[in-house]
Amino acid sequence: MNLAKAEKERKEKLSPEEAAIPVTLPDPIEEGKAQDKIRNFMYSLRSDTHVWDFEMENPTLKVPHVMRAGADPTKSYEDGRVQKLLEKVNKMAACLKSFNAERWKAIGEKCFEIFQTKENEFVKEMKAFTEAADKKD
Repeated sequence: MNLAKAEKERKEKLSPEEAAIPVTLPDPIEEGKAQDKIRNFMYSLRSDTHVWDFEMENPTLKVPHVMRAGADPTKSYEDGRVQKLLEKVNKMAACLKSFNAERWKAIGEKCFEIFQTKENEFVKEMKAFTEAADKKD
């Protein structure tokens, strides 16, 4: 729905006096400035101010930073678990790229099954908790 149509519908619902009052929309730039003011306290805590960084006494012994976006997790975990996970992710990606009603239904059912299992576990935990609480009383 475009803004002009929404404004027209709003005016139709109001009395003539109320409809004559213009609607002022918030300025996104000003809202952004207000949000920036709220978040300013975080700038002093950023990692580039060395709050979270540890300092080496001898800078020549400093360990290079290895946590980077382009890092290859398969080199860090040579036991094969990352490779297996990436294979599964790539298979899922290949299936998701093309629409197949049966596959999508199976994905939906598996997702539902996961949530249902989690819900059942939660219900069991809550039942055990409630029973334990009732025994104390």
